Amino acid sequence: MVRWGDVWTPGANWATTLEVSGDVQLNGQTLARGKYSVWMIPRENESWTVFLNDNNRLFHTQKPKPESARLTLAVTPQTTPHAEVLTWSFPLVSSEGATLQMQWGTIAVPLDIRVTSNRVVAVPQFDAAPYLGSYHLKFEPQDPGAQAFELDVEIVSADGRLRARFSQPVPETDPYFDLLPAGAGTFKPQYLKGGKVFESDEETRIVFQLAGGRATGFEFVFNGEAYARATRK
Repeated sequence: MVRWGDVWTPGANWATTLEVSGDVQLNGQTLARGKYSVWMIPRENESWTVFLNDNNRLFHTQKPKPESARLTLAVTPQTTPHAEVLTWSFPLVSSEGATLQMQWGTIAVPLDIRVTSNRVVAVPQFDAAPYLGSYHLKFEPQDPGAQAFELDVEIVSADGRLRARFSQPVPETDPYFDLLPAGAGTFKPQYLKGGKVFESDEETRIVFQLAGGRATGFEFVFNGEAYARATRK
């Protein structure tokens, strides 16, 4: 039995631990690299408290005070199909992070983990060749009465990576951004800052149109809808 309002480690015997090899964002809060014991305060009909303690070697009866926590979160539990055994899992995983979920009975407590991707994907020169060149890109207006926004894009192969540069740079990022393969003729943008990964756009896809083995243009696609189109110059 776990009583409402009691401090509890979601496991048995030694406290459950969470270890991260680098700084992450946990439900929007920064969690430094390290290993922590995990504790929860379950509540009926309201949000639960989840907190992490710097002491990762505690027995389940050695309950730390919430005030000593390294990180404290208010989490809304969800109702799920019954699980007989207390289970930790990652039901959603991407290059930008994952959902870490504790489930027991019909209750699930999800935690959102965000990381900064440092993945570099090489694109051989032969595979990059169809896409290289200059394009004219037109962003479709999103608001009624707004004017279309146009600029040029140059796509090059550099350091084994396929890269693009807008004629008007994206604020606070490097002039070039990487194109990460995401399917046949499809890429996703990964923006750099100081030569390091700044942001990988998981929702946007750059989809090329090819004819005779050479790209004639491409589209920026978000949630299945194109919002910008480019043609080769």
